[in-house]
Amino acid sequence: MRIFTFPGLAAVTLMSSIAASAHGNTAVVTGVDHRGGTAFGGYGEMYLRFTDVLVKTDGRWQLVVQQTTSTSGF
Repeated sequence: MRIFTFPGLAAVTLMSSIAASAHGNTAVVTGVDHRGGTAFGGYGEMYLRFTDVLVKTDGRWQLVVQQTTSTSGF
């Protein structure tokens, strides 16, 4: 869980259902990101499904593609 605070804003993000698989120098990570918070007195939240593709280059994993889709609550 991450908690972010700024003047007039407080937000929390919680990731779940995370799965990762490596295929040589390529890795795929999927999961669900639940975000919620307040901004200037209002509250909102959303669920996002994500897929990240990483490639190992020069010994470091680098994010090359990220796809996110908004979903209804689980």
